[in-house]
Amino acid sequence: MRTWIVAVAVLTLATAGIVVAAEIPVEVQVSPATIVLGAPCTWVTIHTDIPAAGVVAGTVELNGVVATIVKADARGNLVGKFDFDAITADLSPGEAVMDFAGAYANGDTFVGSSVVPVRER
Repeated sequence: MRTWIVAVAVLTLATAGIVVAAEIPVEVQVSPATIVLGAPCTWVTIHTDIPAAGVVAGTVELNGVVATIVKADARGNLVGKFDFDAITADLSPGEAVMDFAGAYANGDTFVGSSVVPVRER
C-alpha cells in the first residue's frame, strides 16, 4: 500500500510540473592512488563512471574544494581535477576519505567517496 501511495505522490508531482531529482551513486578513482604530503604535484584527479555531459562544472567538489578542471575522458565519463595543495592542506599521514559530489543541470546530483593512503614525503 505504501508503494502505491508513493507512486501516486511522484506521479502527482510530475504532472504538476515539479521535478523530482535523483542522487546518483558514483564510483571514484583517485589519482594519485597514494597522497604524498609535500610532493611536487599539481592535481588530485578524480575519474568516474558517470557521463560528463550536462554536469554543472561549478558544483563538482572533492572534500569541499571546487574542481579547477571538469572534463570528459575518452569514454565521455566525468573527470575532475583539484588543486593538490588545497586538497592536502588538512591531511595527515594515515588514510583520508575523498568525498566527491556535484550536480547535473537537470537537478540530479552525484556522490561518491574513496579512501586513500596518505604518507609523508
